Amino acid sequence: MEVAIERMAVRRPCQHPLNQQLVSLHKRMKVHHSQVDRVCFVLYNTRDHLLKTYADSSGLALSLAHDKAPISALPALKHCIETRGYIILSDLHHLRTSTLIDSLIGEGYQSSLVIPTFSARQFRGFIFLISYQKMAFDAQDFSILKPYIDMLQSAILSEFELVNELVEKAHRLVARSPAYQRESYAHKQRVADYSNMIALGLTEQYDLDDEWVEHLTLFAQFHDIGKVMLPAKLLCKQTPLTSQELTLLQNHIFQGESLLEQIALELGEVQHPSIELFHDIIAYHYEFLDGSGYPRHLRAEEIPISARIVCVANIFDALTSHKPYKQAWSIPYALLELEKMVGEGKLDRDCVNVLREHQHSLKAIIARYPERDPKDGCY
Repeated sequence: MEVAIERMAVRRPCQHPLNQQLVSLHKRMKVHHSQVDRVCFVLYNTRDHLLKTYADSSGLALSLAHDKAPISALPALKHCIETRGYIILSDLHHLRTSTLIDSLIGEGYQSSLVIPTFSARQFRGFIFLISYQKMAFDAQDFSILKPYIDMLQSAILSEFELVNELVEKAHRLVARSPAYQRESYAHKQRVADYSNMIALGLTEQYDLDDEWVEHLTLFAQFHDIGKVMLPAKLLCKQTPLTSQELTLLQNHIFQGESLLEQIALELGEVQHPSIELFHDIIAYHYEFLDGSGYPRHLRAEEIPISARIVCVANIFDALTSHKPYKQAWSIPYALLELEKMVGEGKLDRDCVNVLREHQHSLKAIIARYPERDPKDGCY
């Protein structure tokens, strides 16, 4: 991956995270409309019909980050989607209460100009231009700010389409290996949810924004994507691996890096932050803080926080899953094992603490994505 990044450096400059792009555009908008105090994009999740905070220009405390609400909780915006036109919310206090709106009001915001965003005729979310003043926006303001709104939409859709293409290409790779797809489906979903839980628990400590957490969650499900290159016989083996088989299995990390490099070259975006995050998850999630992991034997801060999160999520899922050679451990017993590994200097203490503090949610995730019976072969 590092070679590919160096090779592409001359062709395309490094891209900035979407949050940074919103900060820059917000500054330019404020020159023309001094009452635009904040710009944010709220993403629409089609799977659960939730609106989730995603990118933001505030760059301050994360108290407004990581909020979500069902789209049904914001009926005032329904017409906005149907007409594909903007809407002016002159007083946020007049809206039905929801976590998103309550958070804005709690921070002192009073009004907003809301613009729906579409890609390929699909609704993707809302751009909010927000002000501390009531009645801060009118139709003339929209016309004045339209060039910047267009730039906002372009930046947002470019980010969305890149990440969506990354995920779609990863799904297509998985589909090429029926054995891996069969063996990994529930495991991938659980690891993604555990990773999301841990990341949300560490947001303030590591200054993790919504964009980063969302992408970590999406990419965590493909942490072992290199396994699509392994023979089905090895993936489905129900007896202990030989040393030669173990070496072959561990090489899936390098194969995963190679697959991601190929995708990045196809997209022409090897230096994009999303590609780098995806790479860190694939390359380093088997590393331990004491250097005893593999394949590079990294230590402590050499291991990115993304990989430390997925490492803990992956091990927890392995402990609480049935295998042909062992029964699933209970959640408390698995957490004790993780804490033992923390004491041995292998795992990140903060990551493990988040899991321990959310044991009820862990149980719900396991129930939501039940595993296959090992007796059925690939599990």
